[in-house]
Amino acid sequence: MRNLIITSLLSILVISFTFSQANRPVISARSSLGNVILGPSHDNSISTSYDICQPETVTVTGWRFLPFSITGYYNIKWILLRNGNKFLERGGYVSLTNWTPSNQGFSDVFSNLILPPGRYQVQLFIEKHEGWWIFKKWETWINETSPNYLDISNKPATPNYTINGQAIFGDTPIDVCSGNIKIDASLCQCESKYSINVQESDRYWNRTNQYEWGTWFNGIAPNNLNLQYLSTVNSTGNDFVGSASRQNTPLISGSLPNNGGDRYYRVSVCTGEPSWNCKTALIRVKCDCE
Repeated sequence: MRNLIITSLLSILVISFTFSQANRPVISARSSLGNVILGPSHDNSISTSYDICQPETVTVTGWRFLPFSITGYYNIKWILLRNGNKFLERGGYVSLTNWTPSNQGFSDVFSNLILPPGRYQVQLFIEKHEGWWIFKKWETWINETSPNYLDISNKPATPNYTINGQAIFGDTPIDVCSGNIKIDASLCQCESKYSINVQESDRYWNRTNQYEWGTWFNGIAPNNLNLQYLSTVNSTGNDFVGSASRQNTPLISGSLPNNGGDRYYRVSVCTGEPSWNCKTALIRVKCDCE
């Protein structure tokens, strides 16, 4: 009999814990790219990891089961936690009369967030004004954190581009006309800044140190970058290394003065934040083409 009573009590405790766990808050999330990151089911046993690709934003939803209507004066707060600390908070004081939650639960939405790396959970905190007349006081009704979580990390930025529509393959040079050198850098991924860099060289990638420049730009790398224009305006000041007579000049064709070989240029597109990477092509400028 004693063992039966103990077993029954343990069963009640397990059932009680399971019910409580099942009714704790749930975090779900959706990307600005249209990806469902987590959810939207109300299963708080499901967690996930996600790599953010800048400048992607995330919309986070908190939800908690509540199958009945409520009446009274409440302080209802949804808190978005990052690594266990408050990141954002929504809500406040409300007076409710027979209020029935939609979809059988409390919910709130944190929209279009730029989330730094970390572990995210939602916390629901509800106080109710309890008591009679002058003896009323605020009492905590619910103070729970979602068992499930969303781990956010930054996806590395990756440079990629074409020159006049030609892809970059190893060390194979690309011939371009002096009046038309266009870079499509929109093929880069996850960058929040990018740089364009030019270094005069020979066919074997050896630099001449006579004409070099490089400049960083904020934002997402675009299409249709005019390399001759960029070379003219950026080959000066601290961004330029080389002969003073070549400052503020475009890329030119011809032979190198030191060995008579053809003049080439190393052209790099680099991505920065959250990671720094470069991709480089070798080009030869020709003046006798359109």
